[in-house]
Amino acid sequence: MDNGTKLHLSSSSGHHLYVCILKIQVKNATQIVDPYITVSLKDRQGMDLCDIQNTPIATIKEGNEIYFNNNIAIPIPLTKVPKDAAIFFELKHFKVKKKSTSIKCFAFLEENQMKEGHVCTELYKKPVDYKRRKLSLLTSQPVFLHLDLAIV
Repeated sequence: MDNGTKLHLSSSSGHHLYVCILKIQVKNATQIVDPYITVSLKDRQGMDLCDIQNTPIATIKEGNEIYFNNNIAIPIPLTKVPKDAAIFFELKHFKVKKKSTSIKCFAFLEENQMKEGHVCTELYKKPVDYKRRKLSLLTSQPVFLHLDLAIV
């Protein structure tokens, strides 16, 4: 996975997680303006454990899917990621009428899910709950964030 990952990884020994953000399924995806995903690794208290990263703006939108095909490297070795940590993925977009960026929805991946392979994570309504206490699914329809995970 070397799709332009520019973040310098921690010099500590250990394996790192690479996340390929494939696509996200949301209603009326083609109408969402300038969508991108903000990725952050947070502890159970919602504190950042490393720098926040943003994907480039997605340009391919078909039906109810937005395609990213973008790689993000988590700069902390997996052995140093706390057991209660989670990676958050916030879908953001530009609201033309308000001339501002807004969060559409979010997903997260807990430490025990950080394993190689394809993962589909459920989408939740905003506001983002970094402490993961009050979560509400975005919709009753099955919509997901699709990821491919690699440990290097």
